[in-house]
Amino acid sequence: RVSKYLKDEYPSSWAIQGYIGMEALAEAIKKAGSTDSDKVSKALLGLTIDTPHGKLTIREKDHQANRAQIYGKTVKDPKYPFPIMKPAVYVDPTKFMD
Repeated sequence: RVSKYLKDEYPSSWAIQGYIGMEALAEAIKKAGSTDSDKVSKALLGLTIDTPHGKLTIREKDHQANRAQIYGKTVKDPKYPFPIMKPAVYVDPTKFMD
């Protein structure tokens, strides 16, 4: 199914943002036991979820998420019609957040 989709276009990096956001929302609703916005908002604080980028925690003290970043040098690869990062380097933002 994915290979059929990739014949026409590749997904942008924005798709992962929506995926992570919906995972956080679903877990907060579960934690809150409700879809009430005030309860869900409170349930987000301190929430930790597993994401394709690793664990993500929304800090209680400032409501910031420790969303990892991926950096690398862009290079051409004949397998793709666009540049890729090689090597891709995972950067944990936690040490830069305070």
